[in-house]
Amino acid sequence: KSIQETLQASYRNSSTESGQGINAAVGMLESAPSNGVRVIVMFTDGKATNATDTEIAADNAHKKNITIVSVAIGVDANTTQLITISRSEHLVIKIDDISGLASRLTEIAQSVCNVRKCPVAQQLCLGVAIDASGSIGFGNFQNNLKAVAYLLEALTAGSFATVVQFGTHNRSVCLLTNDIGKCVQKVTNAVYQKSTTHTERGLNAVLEQLKSCPSNLVRTIITFTDGKSTVPSATLVSAAEVHKAAIRSIVVAIGKKCDEDEILKIATTSKDVLKIKDYETLLENVNPFVDAICTDS
Repeated sequence: KSIQETLQASYRNSSTESGQGINAAVGMLESAPSNGVRVIVMFTDGKATNATDTEIAADNAHKKNITIVSVAIGVDANTTQLITISRSEHLVIKIDDISGLASRLTEIAQSVCNVRKCPVAQQLCLGVAIDASGSIGFGNFQNNLKAVAYLLEALTAGSFATVVQFGTHNRSVCLLTNDIGKCVQKVTNAVYQKSTTHTERGLNAVLEQLKSCPSNLVRTIITFTDGKSTVPSATLVSAAEVHKAAIRSIVVAIGKKCDEDEILKIATTSKDVLKIKDYETLLENVNPFVDAICTDS
């Protein structure tokens, strides 16, 4: 019925009162089941007529724990404003013109399906280590950043997070913070190293950050990698230090080049190893990552 009503909707040909649209959607979502994830998808080809009202409406939606995915169509769409509305660049999907909308429907649907939250009572102190080695490639690295952004946004209020990328050198993307939104922005803008795979440096950097976690929070490290580390012996020493600190260690192994023995020794248990076919399917598997970090081992 709702699909039929949508197809029969009348074109208004008026101003761009984005705030009113958001408010209306928020009102309709009030009756949604309390245990479900609530998402608004906003399609627009321009700038909101009243930017202030729109930002107030978006802020109200976020306070009600509603996620806004923005679809910016055409060159006139104000992506800066939409990033403010969605609170994260990875939740803004840019489409050159309306003719390209149909070809991006899967991506839009994926953005909606990847919105998931940890249980309110499950506050975490999460460390993320991202492989930035040369074998990955720029496009795949961007997919990894998007997956991490979704992962961070699943954290409930009161959680802490830190993100590093590792290669020949360790690079801090986001120091330990409870400002998850700001951390997500830094992840979105992270620069690809394109170097070697010094996994131990990523583990060491995250471990050092997690030492500052509040004592009442569960500490977890999740490592994304596509291959064997450059110095396996050093990686195993670092992994042992993580285990010694009683920190749960999850590994996302992407592709066929990962060393099975190595990733099993990095992970806390074999159940903490998540194998992904390739980077193209990485974003299709965000929810299992969320389930993994939100569930006690």
